[in-house]
Amino acid sequence: MYIASKKSSAKSSVKSKFRIKRGLLIIGCFLVLVYVVFYNKVLLLSMLEKNPQLFAVYEHIALQIQGRTLLGLGYASFFGALFFITFPMEVLFLYYATLDYFSLSLVAIVLTGGLMGMTFNYAFGRVVGTNLLKKILKKNFSTLEWINERFGTAFIFIGNIIPSPIEPFGVLLGATKYPFKKYVLYVFAGRLLKYSFLILGTDYFLNTVYPALLAISPF
Repeated sequence: MYIASKKSSAKSSVKSKFRIKRGLLIIGCFLVLVYVVFYNKVLLLSMLEKNPQLFAVYEHIALQIQGRTLLGLGYASFFGALFFITFPMEVLFLYYATLDYFSLSLVAIVLTGGLMGMTFNYAFGRVVGTNLLKKILKKNFSTLEWINERFGTAFIFIGNIIPSPIEPFGVLLGATKYPFKKYVLYVFAGRLLKYSFLILGTDYFLNTVYPALLAISPF
C-alpha cells in the first residue's frame, strides 16, 4: 500500500511539472505573439501577407475599427477587455455616443465584446495560471485563494463599474478557480451599470469628464 501511494505521489509530481512547463511554454509563445502584434507591425504584416485569409481578416478588423462602425466597436470592446491591452473603452464609447447610433445598440455591443474579452482572461488564468502560481507562491497560494473567495466578487463588480485596470484580475480569478458563473454575472452587472450611467449622463461626461480623460489618454 505504501508503494502504491508512493507511485501515485510520483505520478502527481510528474503531472504537476508537466503542467508548469506547458504553462511556461504557452506564456512564452503568448509574449512573442503580443510583441509581434503590438510592437513589430512590420513583421506582423509580412507574416500575414503570406496567408491571404489571415491578412483579409486583419484588414477587415482594422477597417471596421477605423471606420467607427458598430462592428468596429465590438472588435474594440473585445480587444480592450484583454488583460495585456490598456485601452480606455469609456473614451471610445463616449465618442460613439456622439454618432448617429441607437444607445441600446451601443450598450449591447460593448457588453458582448467586453464579456468575451473578460472570459478569455479567466480562461487564460484557468489553463495556464493555476499550477504556475502554486509553484511561485507556494503556501501563499491558499492565501490568494482566500482573498479572491472573500473579496473577489466586490473587486470584479466595482472594478467593472469604475474605469480601472480590472482585466488582469480576471486572470487571477481564473487561476484560483473562482466560480465562472459568478464571474460572468458580476462582470456583466458592473459593465451594464457603467455604460448605462454613461448613456444617461452623456452630456455631462462629454462636456466635463471626456475632455479630462482625453487629456490623460495615450491614444
